[in-house]
Amino acid sequence: MEIRLDRALINTRFFNLFQEAKLTNIELTTSDHCPIFLEPATKHNFVYTRRFKFENSWLREPLCRHIVEDCWRNNAGQSWQIKVEDCSNKLAKLWREITERFKDRINRSKRIIKMVKGRINEASMQQRSMQQRRVGG
Repeated sequence: MEIRLDRALINTRFFNLFQEAKLTNIELTTSDHCPIFLEPATKHNFVYTRRFKFENSWLREPLCRHIVEDCWRNNAGQSWQIKVEDCSNKLAKLWREITERFKDRINRSKRIIKMVKGRINEASMQQRSMQQRRVGG
């Protein structure tokens, strides 16, 4: 049986100043204790747009070359700036999908680690070690 003891206490004044604050329990696979992280965010009234930056790791993705070739072919007669903009949008979308799948795999492994953390037997210890290696813990 596990009971979470890691908590934070705030007063009304703090809450009114930092209504968007987030409190996160940071899961560590090597300890029974979890540090807590308080992010005292305030409301922002601006939109941040990220500039496109090609990642070398995309070259290992089989669809990358296909996307670039399609963008160049489908935008024949257009300026190179339009071709690059089309490519950047499509590559960024592909990368978001890939990283989401990766995050899902990490979260699934973390759930399994949590599930077997309370069980102490040889099989659960082997399963826990395997999942920790998968998430790099």
